Amino acid sequence: MVFRFFFIFFFAMAFSAQAKDFFVDTAAKGQGSGSEQAPFKSIKGAFASQSISGGDRVIVSRGNYGKLVLQNLRFTKPVEIIAADGAEVHFESINILKSSHLTLRGFQVWPSNPKPTHASLVQSSGDSSDILFDRFDVRAVKDAGKYMSWSKAQWRKLKVSGVLIRGRRNGVTNSQVSGVYMGIAAMGSQARIVNNKIIGFSGDAMRSLGNNSLVAENFVQDCFQIDGNHADGFQSWSVGKDRKPGTGTVSGLTIEKNFFFEWNGKANHPLRCSLQGIGLFDGMFKDLRIENNVVSVTAYHGITVSGALNTSIINNTVVNAKGPSRDSPWIGVFFHKNGTRPDQVLVANNVAMAYRLPRFIEKNAKNNLTIFSPAKYLTAPFKGDFRPRNGSGLIDRADSRLAPQTDILGTPRPMGARADVGAFEVQ
Repeated sequence: MVFRFFFIFFFAMAFSAQAKDFFVDTAAKGQGSGSEQAPFKSIKGAFASQSISGGDRVIVSRGNYGKLVLQNLRFTKPVEIIAADGAEVHFESINILKSSHLTLRGFQVWPSNPKPTHASLVQSSGDSSDILFDRFDVRAVKDAGKYMSWSKAQWRKLKVSGVLIRGRRNGVTNSQVSGVYMGIAAMGSQARIVNNKIIGFSGDAMRSLGNNSLVAENFVQDCFQIDGNHADGFQSWSVGKDRKPGTGTVSGLTIEKNFFFEWNGKANHPLRCSLQGIGLFDGMFKDLRIENNVVSVTAYHGITVSGALNTSIINNTVVNAKGPSRDSPWIGVFFHKNGTRPDQVLVANNVAMAYRLPRFIEKNAKNNLTIFSPAKYLTAPFKGDFRPRNGSGLIDRADSRLAPQTDILGTPRPMGARADVGAFEVQ
């Protein structure tokens, strides 16, 4: 027993000795050793010291740190680069190159002198892996919260994108992106875009093109029309060996528990766009799951998949953001543009304004409801409440065997005799 106690104690002490905290402060007088009393002056300087190992933390004090480029930093365990508690740590941009197992957390990113650019403010390269951007505040400009008052000329002047992650197993979580052109884009496999807020955008809010990726629990709102682009809340397409869209296959993509709201401003705003919800136009898409999403838009494409294999579209709520409609937005499944027909596609337990399904898919669709007036079936859809009304025909009318175990908010299904149709489960 005594031996066991000392073994556990020694192991705990050895592990804690391995993980260290290093400190960075741009106001430091010298480069320092990385201690709290003698911090490094820059993040690059901290890594250049070669003192940092996997499992360590780099704690950054408040201040403006300019453009951050980290390159050739490969670890076997995550190294955390985090803002000190309560500190406002600002960067002009962040770019991670040829690196692995880095977690960056709690930073603000926006350009002091924004100019239109094709580059994103936060990026990871295709030869980087296991990079996580968490709890970021990314803006086209510092006062991006005023995007509702911007003119078309201002939007074009501030045409900069938010986050672009390339490489394997990279992610963006718990972050906000505002006033941008493109919001968050993931090009590599096993990407995670989870629990983010993209508000005020003029391109696509989110994109993910890699296999086995997860897009979940995100909030998208306020789309602006500033050019000929037709914006999507989420978009994906395949790329083949020839690098052309629509010539490959995206496998294992999951899109779940997201909110897509076209607009929350004045109805007559001249720059309001007609948003497409979830647009997957250039398949093939294999082992695709689209579940528990709320899509409130005015374009035809609420949820559209062109080229679907072994796909489930289940328990989504898709409504017109302006009111009654008989044709948009729809849930649609279409042949690939090369003529390949969709196969093994299940559309079940959804509520939408319309459906566009081939007959052989429509024949096997289950418990979907078509509505004309959202307010008749949902509690207060034009005030953000998409729960089913009593007597709407949505409650206890879904196929519980096909429904996800929880709804968009994590409520268990079923709460009644059977699961409810749409993204929400009520008691």
